[in-house]
Amino acid sequence: MENFIEKGLEKIKKEKIRPVAKWRIEAKNFFWWIVFIVSILAGGVSFSILAFLIEELDWQIYRNIGDSFLETFLVMFPHLWFIFLIVFIFISYKNLRHTKKGYHYELLFALGIIVIASFILSLLLYFSGLNRKLNQIFIDNIPGYTEVIHTKEDQWSQPENGLLSGEIISVEKIDSVDILIIETFKEEDWEVLVTKDTFVRGAVELKKGETIKAIGKQKQEKNQFEATEIRPWSGKGKNKTK
Repeated sequence: MENFIEKGLEKIKKEKIRPVAKWRIEAKNFFWWIVFIVSILAGGVSFSILAFLIEELDWQIYRNIGDSFLETFLVMFPHLWFIFLIVFIFISYKNLRHTKKGYHYELLFALGIIVIASFILSLLLYFSGLNRKLNQIFIDNIPGYTEVIHTKEDQWSQPENGLLSGEIISVEKIDSVDILIIETFKEEDWEVLVTKDTFVRGAVELKKGETIKAIGKQKQEKNQFEATEIRPWSGKGKNKTK
């Protein structure tokens, strides 16, 4: 016993070990709890935006562009936010382990608490509409964001694949054909031809200021699109024909 104590004292002397003030220990513990909470918040934001982007996309549209559902899923799925979610869950777990009694928590229990906390926060962001606003903030302020995140606007901006959308800025009529001049989300003007055979789905009004989604084919003429179906940008309503 004496030999053990002597070795301990010798190690303290040799390594110049000094007692750590209690306030430093508490401050360090407080720091790790703050970082843990921040990482939980980041996980909740990732979860909510991931859910928002998945919900916004028209997953059944793959039939119109000739792709399989798997191809559409792999291309359109918000991989970046899913990766962020996994990373923030991992960071939250590591931060929790650094707290004063964090080593007591078993892996599955800790991960369960973290996932549930992030999920609850994501629900609050979802029902308050903040996830939509946050996503728009990222679109407006982060260069290249729309290059790696496929949005609903991006999905419906593929005239070469039969998908076009935008706001109607004017309506002309020639014989039995309505010519809608729309401004797309890429700030391009397109002519959308609506014939008597065009199926108008939902509560769509073909008037100035209405935002629409059109399915059809791109004409040889520049920025001209013949619509086989018109859908509302959002919302539901009774189907009707032109």
